[in-house]
Amino acid sequence: MSHLVGVVDIGSNSMRLVIYDGYTRVPYTIFNEKSLCGLGRGLSSSGKIMPERLQAALETLKRFQVVLRRYEVEQTHFIATSALREASNRQEFLRLAEPIVKQKIEIISPEQEAEYAAQGVLSAFPNAHGIVGDLGGGSLELSALYQGELTHTGSVLLGHQRLLEKLVEHRGFLLPFRRHLDETLAEIAWVPQQRFSTLYAVGGAWRELAEAYMKAIDYPLPMVDHFCMTRSLLLEFIHQCYLGAHKNKLDLENDSQISAKLSAYLLKRLVQVCHIDQVYFSAYGVREGIIYNQLRSSQKAEDPLLCSSQYFSAQLHARPENYDDLQAWTFSFFENLSPEKKRLYEAVLLLCDMAIYEARHVRSMNAFERILTLPLTGITHAERIWIALATSIRYSGNLNARYLQDHLDLIEPEASYEALVLGQFLRLSQTLSCRKSGILPHVNLMVRDNQLIVSSASHVDYLYGDRVEKYLSNLARSLRLIPRIDQAGHFSLEHVSQ
Repeated sequence: MSHLVGVVDIGSNSMRLVIYDGYTRVPYTIFNEKSLCGLGRGLSSSGKIMPERLQAALETLKRFQVVLRRYEVEQTHFIATSALREASNRQEFLRLAEPIVKQKIEIISPEQEAEYAAQGVLSAFPNAHGIVGDLGGGSLELSALYQGELTHTGSVLLGHQRLLEKLVEHRGFLLPFRRHLDETLAEIAWVPQQRFSTLYAVGGAWRELAEAYMKAIDYPLPMVDHFCMTRSLLLEFIHQCYLGAHKNKLDLENDSQISAKLSAYLLKRLVQVCHIDQVYFSAYGVREGIIYNQLRSSQKAEDPLLCSSQYFSAQLHARPENYDDLQAWTFSFFENLSPEKKRLYEAVLLLCDMAIYEARHVRSMNAFERILTLPLTGITHAERIWIALATSIRYSGNLNARYLQDHLDLIEPEASYEALVLGQFLRLSQTLSCRKSGILPHVNLMVRDNQLIVSSASHVDYLYGDRVEKYLSNLARSLRLIPRIDQAGHFSLEHVSQ
């Protein structure tokens, strides 16, 4: 059993406690709470954390400490970022805070913060290639990743609190504000020297921008993680919804969206300066990077999709009883799959029985909708839909359900067809085997002479009924083959129940 691990992130705008289920390849959140303490407010002008902000942070730490005790968390990482790095009274804060939490609070360096953010992205995007941008309240951390390897880090004081203070200094005028952004980004020497095709955007302000876009277009998936926007779509959306009516100046007094607009403007300039072609929004950042950094090399090399699929397969009792037989049978039929495609098939196999104990008429829909919201990681939105589609078809046998239609537009027709074939294959497989081990190894499914043939050893005692014939016919029709059953022994024609 995993031992719970906590991370308390003391930021410029907020403090957050997250409790994870342990040092695992894909850590799952057991508890997550944020408090808007605002330690960084007024810091750039006074150089100090204001007394009322400091007191709010101490009260939050007291609550967090109670939660950690209640959950019996074995180890907690207390980290502080930009606000405490810069505050002249940080020692006073530590003197008051550390007795509350009963351990040292680590004020991490800008380089450490950037590295943790990059590690968090790598935990969800293996072999990520591009630039990681982590926008906080006080600073912006940038990291360069080359095929999964961290090559550069940098940090600048462009957090969204700082952006607002700088805009006030420029009385809302965008031209000098833009000049400030460009000059500050140029302080990281490697940023203007390299061209990146992909930006991995980390931080709540940027995720809220993605959520706003998804809402505007009625995007059917309910999660931001791994959501991707092209450069042209992103810049057009920022112009239309955030900056279009403000050519030269933002209204500092009457604009309730001023912080969101500044975060969007920074993202726009970062995309332009770094020549970004696409932006992936990541829910994985510094806190997940701290967990990932503790793992062994062998753990880091594991596939996050398969790890998360295995986890939920166990939690939801979704792993078929005959999983080993089913896996061997599946990959003997679907040969020559690419590694990228095979991992998707494996995820489907792990999850394919997730709705088997539910009412028959809702199995397909519930399986589909559940996979769309499960915190699986290491997959694009299109791949998530594909896994959900194949699992859904394992129960329904077709693509006609109304709840599927909005999602089919997000994947290629060829991918929909492949999901249909796999789902129908699993529907046939689990009916033939009655979901029991020891049967599929004695059954063959092959393509020969334009026929899809199922045959078995004579000593296997199971049922060939009209349901098996129906599911074989459906699969054969999708493959444009003629179905055929070769019965080597005596088989009943009763129905096989799923």
